[in-house]
Amino acid sequence: DHDDAILAAGGTPATLIRNKELIVTRFRDQLRERFVAARREPGPIIINTLPAFITRLALALSPDTGIGFASEYSNLALAHGNERARLTGYSLSELVHEYEILREILMDVFARETRLTHDEWKVVHRSIDEAIAEAAAAFVEVHQNFRDLFTAALSHDFRGPLSNSMNYLE
Repeated sequence: DHDDAILAAGGTPATLIRNKELIVTRFRDQLRERFVAARREPGPIIINTLPAFITRLALALSPDTGIGFASEYSNLALAHGNERARLTGYSLSELVHEYEILREILMDVFARETRLTHDEWKVVHRSIDEAIAEAAAAFVEVHQNFRDLFTAALSHDFRGPLSNSMNYLE
């Protein structure tokens, strides 16, 4: 857990950690308001990897961490996309829109509390953009695997009856 060290160091990264609960709450509330699929999901499923993503974003904004964006050297966005595909009724569009909502919330928090430099904004935007790409790829892969499994099961299930029909016709 890096949150205590980030808070102690201060600056823009500390702003994220201080507001983590607010960001998570606003995210959950906005998703429930905007997405029908989110209304039936329990809070932990909606929040998912968000607290860890906020910490990773704070680390990316911290000097000398060697992290250029939140999901660098991490599988958080991949896990998020995978879980959205397997555990929810979300569409790919809703998955992408989640990150857009998060970006809006972050912009509001930063506007209220601090002024980000141009380079800090680049880190925030790249973090969101990379997470969208990674989560979307994982989401699509899970759905492709479902389709492949379904097709394999369906072709296997039809093989017997079709063979019987062909034998009867011959």
